[in-house]
Amino acid sequence: MRSIGHPGQFTIAIAALFNCVTTTISRCQPNWLCRLLLIAALCNITFANAADLKDFGSLPVITSMAVSPDGSRFAWVQNIDSKALMVVYDTKTKTLKSGARLSDDIKARDIQFATNNHVILKASETRHILGYRGRLEYSGAFAYNIDKEKIVQLFQEPDGIHERWSETSGFYRAQSGLGKVVGVDSEKGYAFMPALDDSYPPSRNLYRVSLSNGRPRLLSNGHTDTMDWYVNQKGEVLAREDFDPEKKQHIFYSYLSGKAKEIYRYETALPSISVQAVAWDEKALLFIGKHNDSEGIYSLSLVDGTISGPLFEKTGKEIDYLITDINRKLLAVKYSGFLPEYQFQNSDLNAVFEELVASYPGSSVHLLDMDKRQENMVILVGGNIKPHSYQMFNSKNNTLASLTSGYPNIKADDLGEVIAFRYSARDDEKIPAVLTWPANSSKGATRKGLPMIVMPHGGPDSYDRVDFDWLAQYLAHLGYLVLQPNFRGSTGFGRDFHQAGKMGWGQIMQDDITDGVTYLAEKGIVDKDRVCILGASYGGYAALIGGALTPDLYRCVIAINGLSDIGKELNQDRFDLLDPHSVENYWATVFGDDDQFKQRMDAASPINHVDNYAAPVMILYSRDDTVVRPRQSIIMHNALIKADKDSTLVELAGEDHWFSTSDMRIKTLNELERFLAKNNPLD
Repeated sequence: MRSIGHPGQFTIAIAALFNCVTTTISRCQPNWLCRLLLIAALCNITFANAADLKDFGSLPVITSMAVSPDGSRFAWVQNIDSKALMVVYDTKTKTLKSGARLSDDIKARDIQFATNNHVILKASETRHILGYRGRLEYSGAFAYNIDKEKIVQLFQEPDGIHERWSETSGFYRAQSGLGKVVGVDSEKGYAFMPALDDSYPPSRNLYRVSLSNGRPRLLSNGHTDTMDWYVNQKGEVLAREDFDPEKKQHIFYSYLSGKAKEIYRYETALPSISVQAVAWDEKALLFIGKHNDSEGIYSLSLVDGTISGPLFEKTGKEIDYLITDINRKLLAVKYSGFLPEYQFQNSDLNAVFEELVASYPGSSVHLLDMDKRQENMVILVGGNIKPHSYQMFNSKNNTLASLTSGYPNIKADDLGEVIAFRYSARDDEKIPAVLTWPANSSKGATRKGLPMIVMPHGGPDSYDRVDFDWLAQYLAHLGYLVLQPNFRGSTGFGRDFHQAGKMGWGQIMQDDITDGVTYLAEKGIVDKDRVCILGASYGGYAALIGGALTPDLYRCVIAINGLSDIGKELNQDRFDLLDPHSVENYWATVFGDDDQFKQRMDAASPINHVDNYAAPVMILYSRDDTVVRPRQSIIMHNALIKADKDSTLVELAGEDHWFSTSDMRIKTLNELERFLAKNNPLD
């Protein structure tokens, strides 16, 4: 067995590399000014002796790193002092090849190479749009030519750069998925992208978009129910996917014959299968399906619609997602759990990568990208050893090199130890959970009678793993024990465990959280009189309903962007959305599609239980949240005040549902620290 070598650090000394030219995404500035902006931002990187609130609250310095197809270039988004920079690094010359500064109101979401010389940056912006109720998280994509140092907006008008990407004529104005790329013709320089046209109701067509000037050209007409398109690298359409939420029909069409041919139809309230990849022979689509309590990769033939498989699976494991190239060809399968595991299309890589993962015990290793030969791989390591470390792994010679850290001021000594464990629920079901010990604690006597924060995750179709969590680690930095329970209904621990949470909002899902507190208190690890619950999104809902249904369990309640009146949110969706049927179908799976639907939904809504609250409540909401409306937080606060309860309301101005800004992350930590010091002090 070969060992992973460390022949020398391949460290990018970011603050010392300034020989690059920048341009803005919104409008080009003079090159000398752009260079000064980049240098000034890079020079602001500091390396403190001890981490503080700002270090935990700021966005990671580096996000969304990618490697070029030939492995010669890396690209990433760099966040410094609320400025986002797109940077390209050349491994041959060990220099920054070029870079681009993003406009302040645009949030970078993802970066990937389309060709060796073209980088595609996906970004979004929260804004109002004429003719649409509420606010939208608009998305778009930009192509950057590295050698020419030129950036263009994809779906670009012929007359030049638009102020807003969503206002290109011929396209539906209120769409949020305009930046999706389903394939690339690297030889001819085209990206293939779906978009809604301006018909009524709009159809999701497929367009061929030039990487050099951003101009779109219609490639194939879709339908108002079209969800997705699948193409080969020549831009030939392979398949189209439709879903009609009103008729509850999921349909796939094959284009192998040159014309649309229906190959699959299934009646279902929500899409029946989730296709994530195209088979290498381009004659089948690959999706994740259930096999006993495991998940596997199945094949949907584009010839006759037959389903076969599983092609990949691990006993008792769920699949997190499939890793593909830009044309959605399968490269690897990522399995979920406390620590991720991988299975490669190229089976020779399995043993090599397993050895790499084993070299980081107690930490999660995330495979972010790899070159065409599958030799140079970008990985992100997070957990007990490093908070957020980017590494470059060469699978050919088994060498590992450090690229940079997302949190350069946070050291291993600043982190609380993260462990995975399982506790018994009241019905003896074993609940998987993550525990982060206070950073200043050690095994033994100091790990008794601790103050604790229970932090249920969002989703709820999600899960917590052993990894770096900026919010959990800051609470541990203060001195709190942090429990992150993966209650029934969570993904990541088997399909049966996930399905066991069905219709469990405010019931079995909440009981599992309660039982985690009881378990740790009975073990003497936690002081039962010093426990608070904190969560965001579904976790915010869980905090609110926890404070209502178990008022004696928590000393304080903190909810961030949480639902409080589910019925009111559903009614608003019916009013706002062009097609609300998908939302209605989702809630029917949560509360049952029968005459007891409204009764169950009302019983699960925290706003209907305000009289039960005993603990102080703090509610934080993001003003630009497009997932859970800010009104949900405001009406809950007002209801608590009317009921003469202790409630504090905090607005996070300019923030969205995903904590995308450093300023509001830092404000959140400040508010949490003050509230906890008053309502759940450490001593």
